[in-house]
Amino acid sequence: MPQDQPIGTKQGTHAVGAFLRGHHLGVALVLLLFCAVSVLREVHAPGSDLAPSYLGCRVIADGAQSHLYSHDPVLFNHVYDTAWTVAAIEGRMGEGYNTPPYVQTPLWAWSLQPVCTHMPYNYFKELFLVLMVACLTMVIWLVAGHWTPRVFHPGWIALICAGLYSTEAFHYAITLVQTHILFVLVTLVALMIARRHPLEAGMMLALAAAVKITPGLLMFYWLVTKQWKAAATFVVASLALIGITLAAVGPAVFMVYLQTLSQNSHVLLVAFNNQSFAAWREGQHFPRSELFIWHVLRLPVPMRLATLAASFGVTLLGGWLDRRAAVARPNGPPYGAIFAMVGSMMFATIAWSHYYIVLVVPVMMMVDAALGERGTTRAKWLIGMAVVVLLLNVYPMCFKMVLVPRYEIHHRVMSLVRSQFYSGLVAMLGLWVMSIKTRRAQVMPMPVARPQSEATGLARAA
Repeated sequence: MPQDQPIGTKQGTHAVGAFLRGHHLGVALVLLLFCAVSVLREVHAPGSDLAPSYLGCRVIADGAQSHLYSHDPVLFNHVYDTAWTVAAIEGRMGEGYNTPPYVQTPLWAWSLQPVCTHMPYNYFKELFLVLMVACLTMVIWLVAGHWTPRVFHPGWIALICAGLYSTEAFHYAITLVQTHILFVLVTLVALMIARRHPLEAGMMLALAAAVKITPGLLMFYWLVTKQWKAAATFVVASLALIGITLAAVGPAVFMVYLQTLSQNSHVLLVAFNNQSFAAWREGQHFPRSELFIWHVLRLPVPMRLATLAASFGVTLLGGWLDRRAAVARPNGPPYGAIFAMVGSMMFATIAWSHYYIVLVVPVMMMVDAALGERGTTRAKWLIGMAVVVLLLNVYPMCFKMVLVPRYEIHHRVMSLVRSQFYSGLVAMLGLWVMSIKTRRAQVMPMPVARPQSEATGLARAA
């Protein structure tokens, strides 16, 4: 990708010309159209998953920060608290606005005060809707430009956007105005720049982990791949963010935050949109009526330990895959890093359907690898796995929505309730195959040049 050059100079003119001659302009126009259509589609979306950030911010601004982590002990998707009701009225949301609890770091809500206190919720929601869709388009642009160059073409990008647009993960992400994609973008950028700019990468990953936690596991990926500076910077930056949090909201609120993290790690949700390994395994022991009721259930200790071990395991395994593959292809795509991202997401106790929007990255990687081996059996398998991932996520075809009518659950109805979970397994398999293939690829030895005198003698003898 061309580096930025000052417009008006000879170099800048060449850079603009290269941009216009290449696929950059076409890709940019496709992504701009995708961004515009997505925003217009959901401009009136309720944004219920963004509401906790807005209300939490207003609760802090009102001096009622002790109510920040209020929650209902029975239903996970409700908050009944006077301070939250006051904040909803102040934000013109209405007294009866239904919202899930606030579970992020208090620093996130505290940092939003310059925005949340100066606009009603509708404007706040529209601002974040545009921001989240822009972040999603940046994910596609950066992944195509850095890791999947064969896909960096207007036709392929249009096909990927069309497929993504039809998925349930995308539908939920923009309808609920989820901030998850923002931290996916920050995490991916941290992975992209870690080799050349380890200090900046460590700080970016610390920012993502301060809100979403699971990106922090990639520090262990960096340790396995010997990216010491990035890992050390992550630790230092995380400690600095804890210090800033303590100074901003006080130790009492921070301790409640840690208690909330601990409580949530023991929560089992078997609702249909929790696509985690724990929900897939334990949900089989509950009646189907629980699919649409977000009851706060108790996660068995063995399952909690298993999910924790699995999260660490896939992260370490992803690091090992990239470390081994780097011998044959030092600058190749980090299949292991994405393997770690997808796996740690799936093995968290809660992995909402919209989290699976990250699968656009492994799908792009599979398509790119297939284009590099066009006509081979392996290319057909990779394209097939990419199609399976898409079909298990397509919103109108989602088995759980087609075969399990809402509020009319019957135990004899057969359905594939955790379709996104299965799609994650297929994506991880594809990443594993590509990584192993890269590791086995051997660089062809260069022919040894013969001395000139020997070459001349051979020529004369001939």
